[in-house]
Amino acid sequence: MSRPGGRHDHDDLEVPGEREGIDELDVEILDRIAGLHGQVDGPPDDFDDEMVFAVAAAELGAELARLEEQELVAARGGEESIQAMSFVASSLTILLTITNLGGERVRIDGWLAPGARYDVQLRSRRASAADRRTVADEAGRFVIDRVRRGLLQVVIRPSSGRSVVTPTFEL
Repeated sequence: MSRPGGRHDHDDLEVPGEREGIDELDVEILDRIAGLHGQVDGPPDDFDDEMVFAVAAAELGAELARLEEQELVAARGGEESIQAMSFVASSLTILLTITNLGGERVRIDGWLAPGARYDVQLRSRRASAADRRTVADEAGRFVIDRVRRGLLQVVIRPSSGRSVVTPTFEL
């Protein structure tokens, strides 16, 4: 059970044998360090909102894609950088490239395999940003331009079958 200052009752967390060689002074020092850590390096102010967005059940029954690869690639002689991300689900592969447009804006180019006309939704946690929607072409390609950086999630809706949703990611 937590106590004020982020400390815990040790009976709740104790593992047999873990306190051998530790006296009450050691326990008090560890409690103070834990409390200090919570004050100095605690969660961000909007942590609760971010977690609610990350696990929101916007697509009950959707298939969750997993992040397969993420890398930063230099382009045009190093003048700009492009972030590439790929997500894999049993029914679909999603490749995203994110190009910095300057400031808080990016362009997202996406490719879906197998290619088909899928409905694509880009969900954002920002209350001021409406979810962006588009339709992938027959080859599975789509573009969402001038996207504001932040916590995002992509939802792919095929014409039939389950939707596919990416884990939440931050740009």
